Amino acid sequence: MRKGRFPGLDGTDGQWLLLSAIVVSIGLGALVLLLNMAILSGHSSTQSIMSFPKNQIRDLRYNCVSEAGVIGSIINRENAIVAKTDAFNQSFGRFVDETGAYYASHGALTSVDFSPHVIYNESMGQVKITNVTLNIMFYDGTTTYTENTTVGII
Repeated sequence: MRKGRFPGLDGTDGQWLLLSAIVVSIGLGALVLLLNMAILSGHSSTQSIMSFPKNQIRDLRYNCVSEAGVIGSIINRENAIVAKTDAFNQSFGRFVDETGAYYASHGALTSVDFSPHVIYNESMGQVKITNVTLNIMFYDGTTTYTENTTVGII
């Protein structure tokens, strides 16, 4: 065994230094790799949140519910002999067609199925629309949204 210039150090102490440097560099490499993967997964989840069409869905739902309520209220105020369900179906059907064309021009498919429910008041001799059941569907190529809701008519 050869003794070096420095007391307490022999010829194998440099190997420990080199081995510890390799272990530290591998650990840092693994840490950088994990950090990079965490950043990428955060980016992809943020991207999916940003691409979700919540405003389009919210607008479609709001417009369908409010239009059904308005049309139903207007038709209930009329004292016409004509069947109120036919008048509602015709008016709301036009709204659904125009809304579908609007969303199609923006790359989304919509479908709104509706069914008005009526009661007959024998003492007044009136038919009144009490509520409308809506089945709203939205599809933009990645997101499918379906909702069943009932709109009360006043």
